[in-house]
Amino acid sequence: MLALPLLLALVQQPPALDITTSTDKGRAVVGEEVVFTLHAVGHSTAPFRADLPALDGFALLERKEHVDIVYGQKQLTRQYTLELRLRAEQVGTWSIGPIRVEHGDASGFSPAETVSVSNATGGAPSGLDPDLLALVPRVPPPRAGGPSVYTVVSADVTYAGDQVDVLTAAWLPRGLRMRLRQPPTLSPPSLLGVWSEPRTPVPGAVASRVVDGESYDLFVGFQTVFPLNPGAIQIPPAVLSWSTPGGARSADAGRRSVESRPITLTVRPLPAAGRPAGFNGPVARDLRIEYRLGQNAARAGAVLPLDVVVNGAGNLHLWPTPQLAWPGGVRVYEEGTEGTPRLVVNHLGGAKKFRFAVVPDSAGSLSLPPLEYGYFDPADGSYRVARTSGIVVPVLDATPTRDPRSAVPIEVQGGQSPVEQVLGLPWYALAALAAVPLLIMAAVGLRDRRPPRAPRPRAAGDPAGRLDELLDSLVPPGWRSSAFALAAGLRVAGMDREGAERLVRLHSALEAERFGREGNGSGSPGLLQEIDAALAQVPRRLRRWTGIAAAIAGAAIVLLALRATPLAAQSGIELYSRGEYAAAAERFRASTAMFRASGALWYDLAAAEYMARRDAQAAAALLAARALAPRDPRVAALWSALAREHDQLRRAGSAWPLTAEECFLVAIASLWLAGLLFVVLRRRLPLWPGFLLVAAIAGGAGFAERAERRTPRAVLEGGASLRLSPHGLAPERAAVPAFGVVRLERRLGSWWLVETVDGAEGWVSEEILALSPALD
Repeated sequence: MLALPLLLALVQQPPALDITTSTDKGRAVVGEEVVFTLHAVGHSTAPFRADLPALDGFALLERKEHVDIVYGQKQLTRQYTLELRLRAEQVGTWSIGPIRVEHGDASGFSPAETVSVSNATGGAPSGLDPDLLALVPRVPPPRAGGPSVYTVVSADVTYAGDQVDVLTAAWLPRGLRMRLRQPPTLSPPSLLGVWSEPRTPVPGAVASRVVDGESYDLFVGFQTVFPLNPGAIQIPPAVLSWSTPGGARSADAGRRSVESRPITLTVRPLPAAGRPAGFNGPVARDLRIEYRLGQNAARAGAVLPLDVVVNGAGNLHLWPTPQLAWPGGVRVYEEGTEGTPRLVVNHLGGAKKFRFAVVPDSAGSLSLPPLEYGYFDPADGSYRVARTSGIVVPVLDATPTRDPRSAVPIEVQGGQSPVEQVLGLPWYALAALAAVPLLIMAAVGLRDRRPPRAPRPRAAGDPAGRLDELLDSLVPPGWRSSAFALAAGLRVAGMDREGAERLVRLHSALEAERFGREGNGSGSPGLLQEIDAALAQVPRRLRRWTGIAAAIAGAAIVLLALRATPLAAQSGIELYSRGEYAAAAERFRASTAMFRASGALWYDLAAAEYMARRDAQAAAALLAARALAPRDPRVAALWSALAREHDQLRRAGSAWPLTAEECFLVAIASLWLAGLLFVVLRRRLPLWPGFLLVAAIAGGAGFAERAERRTPRAVLEGGASLRLSPHGLAPERAAVPAFGVVRLERRLGSWWLVETVDGAEGWVSEEILALSPALD
């Protein structure tokens, strides 16, 4: 009877799940991915559920689940697949599972899979630098009861410029880490007075220990510093902070932190014993220096790429340029540096290339001298010298030019036009021309404000003679027969319209009585009396204004007549016509020193330099020609030809369409027109304020253009490095390509402080600059 209920219970019990597991590999290294797969087969329509345990030693990257339905003859079968993509993070042997799987009323545990995680070399996490691995064993053991933080340095005492590795280590209880909802924050110390080099971040734990039955995982941060100056450097504490889990009413909830102890790093100066005179080398280990040529042979007039390569351990950024004694007959241009960092026997280092462009002047052989590169080796505290032997490079003949440049037409200097003579007047003459119309307008304005004066008493003398004297002072000889000229002269001199027309009418009547058919050679008493009354109404200062105007006009004519015409550079033109372009350029350069404001001379100099294939000097001369003759088509054509060959010249921008002198001429002409309109039409048609505004705008543009021309500029003959201070061993700030246009700010010895079109500043040697001087 008891067997029947037991048999019924066995029949009604749900079938057990069939669970299998597998991994794609049984061994892995830290950082490598492992794929874990679980298969469960059941016969219920209920959903599957898998509860993952703690995955010690691994980080979960991705979880995938899917269910496949298999239709059989007797019953429905469902197959559940769980796939976990994991990353190995800690060294050791770790188990994945068992994992509990539920499917309706059925449940079961999967078998555990074991994976061994190790370093690629078999003892420590892979992917970590050897200098970091050397510091990990020096970390003190964890303190029981909670997290602990330590700071470990590779050396407590070091030389200035030597490498110091700083390891920040944090022991974290594994139980606490599993309860944290957010990962803890490890803040390494921030050091002052050092050159800091970033290092590769260290993912995951690098070691594990068991203290008092609790597992602790070690997490580290790594940085490398180079002390710059001798003295004591205080390394502040490192901080590990975390947020403990708990409810709002939990007393244990909140932000916690723990700090390491501060450390003092002693930095010693370089020893004086054995220090070479004038030593300015780096602090490094096992340096080697060598030449590297871009080609086996050079050609005269062509660029030979040359690299000086320094290899070893140390701070690449602080290695100065080697001192090279270049032979004569070559032109050398610095092309910047290139660093290739790498680890050299547990120290940072690598190779640093110092690039040069060498241009031999003639065929033959180029003897590059032996190199010596002094440095201080902190390994044994001694001064050493890296050496390499010199090399000889054959120099072939220059490559023949297949497409020689066509001769550029030049300007034959001649006499100046009247406009050029006015533009060439001294500044005080131009200022006088601008001030005269303003003074006239001010005087006329003051006169209009005065109350009308009583008629002056009639002067003694012949009225006809006084009228002739007045008209002779207002109009040129031969124009007295024109009534229009007489009226215009009187109006410009300051008379009103009615008075001017009355004097013209009386003058015509007097002429008729004098020289008419029935004339008696003099006017009738009535006419003379009427002329006397009209002359009494003439303003007292009328003749004074006419004298001043005549004096100003005469002064302007004298200034134009006395203005010297620039001498023509006939000798330079003759040399240019014979094809002696270099000699012609020297003659034109001497002429520009005497007549700096001549745009034609600067263009001739640029044309000669262009034909002599000295393109940097040609571009520098064209900068001056563009400022003095911006609309000259020959200047624009030559600049376009240079810009097609050297793209950097396109960044110099376009020239302003008017020169400063032309702006001043527009301003002066506008002032005179404003003065004329103010005197003649100030009541009927007040147009003079508009011309005053035009004069102000043109004058401001002229002053701005003149201020721009006062700044000297230059064109780089080759690529150069902008240095922090004016000497060849100074650190580099930026690089400027060949034919870059720069502004010259300050000179110190043979170095110039320059500013590029991008706003970068630095010192450049004068040897590679083609100067374009200030024009004002």
